Amino acid sequence: MNNLWNQIFGKGKEISSSYKYENCEAAINRYIKRLNDIHQEIAEIGRHFEESSQQIKTGEATESLEETITLVNKFRIPGYCAYKLAEEGLTLVHLLSVKIALLKNEDNKSNADIAELDNTVEFLDVSEQSFNQVLEEMPPYKSLKDVDVIQETLTRITDKNS
Repeated sequence: MNNLWNQIFGKGKEISSSYKYENCEAAINRYIKRLNDIHQEIAEIGRHFEESSQQIKTGEATESLEETITLVNKFRIPGYCAYKLAEEGLTLVHLLSVKIALLKNEDNKSNADIAELDNTVEFLDVSEQSFNQVLEEMPPYKSLKDVDVIQETLTRITDKNS
């Protein structure tokens, strides 16, 4: 998160904004709730994937191209949903990072408020890693087109088996 902040504003730069800080806390709470919802949705999709994902990743359980295509099509829509949810999650992490940085620069923050913001930052760091992992593991599902998903999956199978 700090790396993102430094990229946007520069290291050690003073943060100033005309943004209404009192609205920041409400937005942070909404974003955290949505992040939790996204984590739950991705976990549900993940359980669905665990049943047969090894077959798709390694190609060992598939005896023919037709079986591979059938498996890929079975997971095309849930995979696309997981991929897009991870993208949404990353966007929320970035938005929250900015809002938290703005809140941290307020003069009237108590130690309890700062500790709560620090806990949120830790949650964001874990969330960012989790969403990045989903995106790294599921590139075939960034498209809904069956041809794109099948082609990307077959390419990954071929690369792993070579």
